[in-house]
Amino acid sequence: MLRKLTSIAAILFCLITSPPVAAQPPALPHNFALTREVHAFIPPGGHANSGFILTGEGVIVIDSQMNEPLAQEMLRLIRQLTDQPVLYVINTHYHGDHTFSNHVFSPTDGIIAHKNTLLFLQEHGDSHLKDFERFFGPELTQGIRVTLPTQTLKAPLTLTFGDQVIEILSLGEGHTNADLVVYLPREKILFTGDLVYSHRLPWLSDGDTRSWLKTLKKIKALDIKMLVPGHGSVTDRRGIDRFERYLTHLRAAVFTA
Repeated sequence: MLRKLTSIAAILFCLITSPPVAAQPPALPHNFALTREVHAFIPPGGHANSGFILTGEGVIVIDSQMNEPLAQEMLRLIRQLTDQPVLYVINTHYHGDHTFSNHVFSPTDGIIAHKNTLLFLQEHGDSHLKDFERFFGPELTQGIRVTLPTQTLKAPLTLTFGDQVIEILSLGEGHTNADLVVYLPREKILFTGDLVYSHRLPWLSDGDTRSWLKTLKKIKALDIKMLVPGHGSVTDRRGIDRFERYLTHLRAAVFTA
């Protein structure tokens, strides 16, 4: 058994620490401009990523950050670029590091999420927040609160602002039963939420790895040039391949242990 566990550890170490080409991906700034309009907000320490999109009418925020100070920092960066209102916050799933700062942005048109995100936060939001506070401690949970989505979907939703098209897609379960991705077909940029991790170990407690692998295949069918994962560095299609290999080897190691 010890031998098998050692083999599993070796597999995980190699898959997580070995990028496809070079040694280790470079550290990214907090605000990583993918284009003039599309930005990835990458906190230090591998905490949850967010993003925002500048449109001709207002700002779309993707995942609101794990605490109020980080959300306020993202809002400060947004205000350096535009004084337009935040129209929507999109929650890619229900975990608190992606939802507990929804209130900071006061979106004028609402908070969009999968219907199961609304159900989870209605039924378990308070206990999830308490667990979150216990796990991360007071410094990393400043100002957090449960703010429910106001608009839910299971079918695709497309937001259009002139020639800017934002597709909110439910491609299947994996990390949770409430996963959404945000796809920009013109820019070929995808925000995956926690369906993809880049050089980070994933949280599996609410996941189904068999469904997850099926959903990753659907993600790979999209035309993608840049990908913002739920945690870790901005990547491309190779990041999906790496994470797919990780889950595949993990499942094989577990079932043979």
